[in-house]
Amino acid sequence: MLLLLFGVAFAAPLSPDDAVAAALASNPEIARADAEFIAAKGASRQSTLLRENPEIGGAYGVVGGRIDASVAQPLSVSGEGLADHKSQQARAAAAAAAAERARLEVAAETRLAYVGAVVAHQEATLAAQAFDLATRQLTATEARVRAGEAADLDLRLARLDQAKVAGELLAAHSTEAEALATLSALVHRPVTGEDLATDPLAAAPEPRPPSGEERSDVRAARLAVDAADAAVARERAAALPPVTLGAFYEAEGGSVAAGPSLGVTLPLWHQNQTGVAEARGEAGVARAELGAATARAEAEKRTADDAHASAVTTMAAVPATSDDAAAALVSIESGVSSGELDLVTTILLRDEVIAGQEGLIDARGQLANSRINLLLATEDEALLGGVSR
Repeated sequence: MLLLLFGVAFAAPLSPDDAVAAALASNPEIARADAEFIAAKGASRQSTLLRENPEIGGAYGVVGGRIDASVAQPLSVSGEGLADHKSQQARAAAAAAAAERARLEVAAETRLAYVGAVVAHQEATLAAQAFDLATRQLTATEARVRAGEAADLDLRLARLDQAKVAGELLAAHSTEAEALATLSALVHRPVTGEDLATDPLAAAPEPRPPSGEERSDVRAARLAVDAADAAVARERAAALPPVTLGAFYEAEGGSVAAGPSLGVTLPLWHQNQTGVAEARGEAGVARAELGAATARAEAEKRTADDAHASAVTTMAAVPATSDDAAAALVSIESGVSSGELDLVTTILLRDEVIAGQEGLIDARGQLANSRINLLLATEDEALLGGVSR
């Protein structure tokens, strides 16, 4: 029964939102981003209190009966612990923002793959229709040649035309197989063309006005700068080693000694120059990455908005539909049957109709892609399809 249910689930249609939900639940990039966030959060919690554990020591003299006991706790008096906690907090926040961006990118990648699979399946279906037409044309031409109503040249042209269309059909099937494999890898289940929506725009929600909030990748880069700056402060504070505060107890022969203890490492030869230099270098890298992330985000918003507006304007001026292509092919076959169209004209007209229909499919796919790219550039929640961040 479990195997049956498993098979039925895999055979079920796959909506774009279902594809996104499946990809978000199993994508390794998201798992890696979540793992980095968990690690950063753990480091932040660890830096909340004292940075080092206390040390407890004891000794017992078998000969002489001497007893020694001590406890010591290293304490930073330079602010090293506070700076480290601030750095770890910023690092955890940056990891959370990076994980948020990863989810949006995976959602966009999945929707783009869905669009590509729909377009590839439709074009493969169209190529199969063209092959059927070419085959029927060849059969009709063979009959006309046998009846003495057509020349051998017509037969050769019909055969070559069918061979050309057969190559196009096989290429379309190969493209479809690759697109379906890409989508299947993202959703972790085998997908066929029949599982998909019939319109590529189904995978591309309508963009909404941008919220104006800072993008999560830019926020992650800015928080990384905060973490790096706090790390520089931590390394500078580490130039003064922690002070060790503690207590001791000694007992030997009837005499007892006890009291506080203090330990200090004198930074005469080393003042953590290496740590400070490395932290400064990391801070410089973080600032450069913030500048790049900010510029990239602004450029992506602008170019994605321009590309989407251009696609919308272009498609608004295109009145053609799939019904036009279907009706045109029926008219062509009627013309052939009635003898109004010769073979060469038939081939040319059919190729024009097929090319036009392919162009329409590609154009709708490009419009869908432009929507998805704009949704990602503006971090529109519609990308997630109801799955919360």
